[in-house]
Amino acid sequence: MKHDSNLLDTNGGPIALKKGWANHLLTRMGMVKRKASTAKSKVTLEDFDDVKAQMLADVKCTVEMEDIPLDLVINWDQTAIHYVPRSHWTMAKAGSQRVEVVGLDDKRQITALFGCTITGDFLPVQLIYQGKTKVCHAQVDFPKDWSITHTPSHWSNEDTMVEYIEKVLLPYVCKKRKELNLSPNHPALAIFDVFKGQCTEAVLSLLEKNNIHIVTVPANTTNRL
Repeated sequence: MKHDSNLLDTNGGPIALKKGWANHLLTRMGMVKRKASTAKSKVTLEDFDDVKAQMLADVKCTVEMEDIPLDLVINWDQTAIHYVPRSHWTMAKAGSQRVEVVGLDDKRQITALFGCTITGDFLPVQLIYQGKTKVCHAQVDFPKDWSITHTPSHWSNEDTMVEYIEKVLLPYVCKKRKELNLSPNHPALAIFDVFKGQCTEAVLSLLEKNNIHIVTVPANTTNRL
């Protein structure tokens, strides 16, 4: 584009910068496909802009090279939710020396996994309760497309991630491919952090099998990226 745009096939030239060309170039550069690392490393304020730019470039390149519609660019993350909503603030009479807040020390939690697309569509939620059987689940009529599960610690792990992909992500991706008149195997993109429970061989293989590419959020930058 900078030196001689007439060489590009889009302008009538012989050069087609397609996926095959990019793969060939990366191979010649000695680049290989690598599994995401979960090792923690500090990201300094000075490095953050570079890390951010690289991640956004990875997303853009994947979307353009794989011709992924924005409806199929999905970001998800887990968050802990308290059973009892907590706040360090309350109302009290002026001059009060000691103010107690009921439930402030209640640490009971569940984990919720939320996902949405660039276009603003929210995927069904996954809720993870703490326990060893379904008895620990809340006795509520949740929406049928939600994923309600449990682990001994209520934290997300490989099993819950596989369940999320099979029960939430894949049905959504399949539905969108059909709505957009795309092939059943048209590429999609998932963006998530390097939490070890979702960077396992089983999880990554399941995504790859269904032609869902990934871009990971660099370690220690999730709250900012």
